[in-house]
Amino acid sequence: MGKKKNYFFLKHNKLFFCFLILLFITSCIKSNKINSNELTYDEYRWATPPSPENLSAIKVETGIRITWEPPLKIKQEKTYGDHVLYYVVYKLNDLDYERIGETKGLYYIDTKGNEEDYYSAVAIFDNIVGTSEITGEKPNAVKAS
Repeated sequence: MGKKKNYFFLKHNKLFFCFLILLFITSCIKSNKINSNELTYDEYRWATPPSPENLSAIKVETGIRITWEPPLKIKQEKTYGDHVLYYVVYKLNDLDYERIGETKGLYYIDTKGNEEDYYSAVAIFDNIVGTSEITGEKPNAVKAS
């Protein structure tokens, strides 16, 4: 009788453990999270402003002209304002971004650039209370052409 009791206990514990795993996986899928340290897209967008759109870099007489369009407006609740204060331009050097300048416009000319360089731009947004800056995400770097 003792062996049957132990087998019954083990069998039901395994089923209970499988049920817990299934419940955990289901809750992860519903919340759109696999790991509790990862953010959903909405959580990420709430905290991180979008990057400028249609980034390009072309050779001009005076250097490399990096251009972009303003970031998309985010309609959902977020931790930053809608107004872009200015843009910061980066050049990719040895797998790291080097800040090369900033502008309030939609372009920047790198007078020291060449056609082998890669560039990125970041929008700096106003904060909701207007007292500090919020840095947007860096878009993929584009190669000058």
